[in-house]
Amino acid sequence: MSVYYNELIRLSCKAANNNCVPVSAMIIYKDKIISKAYNLRDKTNNVLDHAEVIAIKKAAKRLKTWNLSECELYVTMKPCNMCTSIINEARIKKIHYVLENKKYENIKINDNDRIEYIIEEDENDDYKNILKDFFKNLRKK
Repeated sequence: MSVYYNELIRLSCKAANNNCVPVSAMIIYKDKIISKAYNLRDKTNNVLDHAEVIAIKKAAKRLKTWNLSECELYVTMKPCNMCTSIINEARIKKIHYVLENKKYENIKINDNDRIEYIIEEDENDDYKNILKDFFKNLRKK
């Protein structure tokens, strides 16, 4: 995970530098990164521009199929309801994530039995600091 994690951290910093919530995602196919993205929702003013959605679109284009059942998703934060539905539609079976999504803590996320969630808790210190700094700076504005 550490190779993927380092890239997720780099991408999350790019999102923060673009004044977007620092969430990043990558699609892995046959142990290779085939797409990567970071949250652009606040920059583009497009509610669909979550990191997971952008990464899925790029992977589908690269593999020339919407069926990403042979792929895994690595993401900094557990996906929201919208992203979980899209991940399900793309047939991705494994999601590796670094941090729970506190925003949806009391809301039922449509966890699907077909999707295996793997939390990478050992990897979350740097990412927690990026999130903390982002929201601290946001409150200053």
